[in-house]
Parts: sequence; C-alpha cells; structure tokens
Amino acid sequence: MKIEHVGIMVNDMNEYLAFYQNILGLKLRKREWLNETVELAFLFFPEQPSVEIELVHGGPVENEEIVNHLTGLYSE
Repeated sequence: MKIEHVGIMVNDMNEYLAFYQNILGLKLRKREWLNETVELAFLFFPEQPSVEIELVHGGPVENEEIVNHLTGLYSE
C-alpha cells in the first residue's frame, strides 16, 4: 500500500496553509471549493510529491487537526 493523502479538518484555512507552508515547508498544489461550504487545499512534500496533506475547511469542526481520512493506493 502507498499513502496518497491524509485529510485534516481545520477551522481557519489561511492559518493552516501558512503553518504547513512556512513552518513545515510544504508546497501548495491546489486550492478549491468542493461546494458552497467546503474548501479543500492540497499540499505536498517537495522531497516526496506523491504524498499530500489535504486540508478540509467548512462544516462543523469540533476539534481542529482531526484526521478526517487517509487514502491509500493498492497494487496487486
């Protein structure tokens, strides 16, 4: 199995984008609205661009930085 991305719920998209980019050194691949209330941002590690962190903003978030989902690729 290969990890494709990890989805993390956030309350403030701009704050978390700044943290992941400026502190951890990730690069922004794509930022988009899934619908009228949910915004997504995909960041990647320059040394391993196939693995992404997906920030999910919108809807109720009781606790920030909760992993919402983990997506993997399987090969047979």
